[in-house]
Amino acid sequence: MRKERRLKALVSGLLLYTAAVGMAVRLAELQLLQPLYAGFGGPRSELSILCEASWIALLMFVLALGWTYWTVRPSSTGRRPQTAWCLGGIAIAWLVGVVYGVLQVASGPGVTDMPVLAWLLSPEMPPLWGLLNTLALIAGVLLAGRRRATTLAASAPTPRMARG
Repeated sequence: MRKERRLKALVSGLLLYTAAVGMAVRLAELQLLQPLYAGFGGPRSELSILCEASWIALLMFVLALGWTYWTVRPSSTGRRPQTAWCLGGIAIAWLVGVVYGVLQVASGPGVTDMPVLAWLLSPEMPPLWGLLNTLALIAGVLLAGRRRATTLAASAPTPRMARG
């Protein structure tokens, strides 16, 4: 039973990262903050890149909170949540994404005119695919796992005192 729960948590981490990267790319393509770009100095300014990355990372954090709270929760027997295994799934998916991104950058046309901040934070840019999004996912998983564990600990029955 323990191995099954660990495998489910690992697969949950893989699926969470994959869904989050897909969602982040779609949100970046929509450019919902485009009306604000003029006030930030244009679409390629550092402030607009940071604002867009922060907005998408906040949504990734909320996604990770909900996903982890409902999928990596412990069973009713009171065992701990499998947060570490979910983080392992995220790490494996991130590593595969980085390798794919490095191969894509190496084989594709040069994109050296992009600022370093865009390389680090943009969910559309390989090889990191939005580093802030990955950190938001990790923070969301850790917070949800900790919250779930403290919720279960608070609701656990207390041992009864022996009669004297």
